[in-house]
Amino acid sequence: MPYLFYNIHIMRQRQRLSGTDKRSKSIIVRVNDTEYEAIKRNAGASNIASYVRTAAMEKKAPPETAPQEKNAPAIISGTPGRVSVDALRNIELLAALSDDTIMAVFHKLKVRRYRKNDLVFLQEDSNNYVYFILNGSVKVTQLSEDGKEIIIAIHQAGSFFGEMSLIDGTTVSANVYSAESSVIGLLSGEDFYSLLYGNREVLQSLLKILCRRIRSSNDKIEILNTGNASQRIKIMLILMSKKNGTETAKGILLNTRATHQDIANLTGLTRETVTRAINKWLKHGDISISDRKAIHLNHSFFTTSPTL
Repeated sequence: MPYLFYNIHIMRQRQRLSGTDKRSKSIIVRVNDTEYEAIKRNAGASNIASYVRTAAMEKKAPPETAPQEKNAPAIISGTPGRVSVDALRNIELLAALSDDTIMAVFHKLKVRRYRKNDLVFLQEDSNNYVYFILNGSVKVTQLSEDGKEIIIAIHQAGSFFGEMSLIDGTTVSANVYSAESSVIGLLSGEDFYSLLYGNREVLQSLLKILCRRIRSSNDKIEILNTGNASQRIKIMLILMSKKNGTETAKGILLNTRATHQDIANLTGLTRETVTRAINKWLKHGDISISDRKAIHLNHSFFTTSPTL
């Protein structure tokens, strides 16, 4: 008989050291249908938090997946965010590798799962890994002198980061946070260099990607030197469409779900300024919002925009 699972939320009060402020913390414990009924029967007679924790410790959960079939995609076991090797094939840097080589890289990865806004690493940290985004996305940020967050870049699934500090031996030059729930594979510096030295196509791909990132940085400088706020936002959206856009009959759909605050941080503007500009384009039909809350740049959006 299949298991039916329930997530039991337990609210606990956590008192701060000052004694004047209390914060609630939600704990989620996963139980099956039989345990859930037992909890409902016994919760009135005992403390529900203690009861659920006891039930969770005593129970043996069934396996989440059926035994793997022969020739099915390989899965990393014992790691957060189980991922098939196909996710690694989508990494641009590794696209030219043979099946055997990419499988060897796959088994050397340390895979970690991050929730939205989790810190991946801090500026000035030492770095011993290259990070492959297997699922989700991250934002690379720095703080200005007045403490404002500036987004340097947004990397999507299929991208990688952390290679620069690994190559030149310096500390990390920016903060990296997960922009959404993400799964990231970490490859050690030793394994990364073995990959580069043993596969000429990977080295050539790395050089091309680094050149493209330099050009992107030059485009960013151009944006920040543009005085008109609306024009600055337009240039940024066009650049985003070139990097992470899908052409449609209506125009280009951005695959990046950037918030108004993200766009503000990318352009050095305030969120209110970005919101005013986007609302104006929405009203005129220059842009629209998809069912998945992604920005769609309609054909009319490009008629008055600079050619890039």
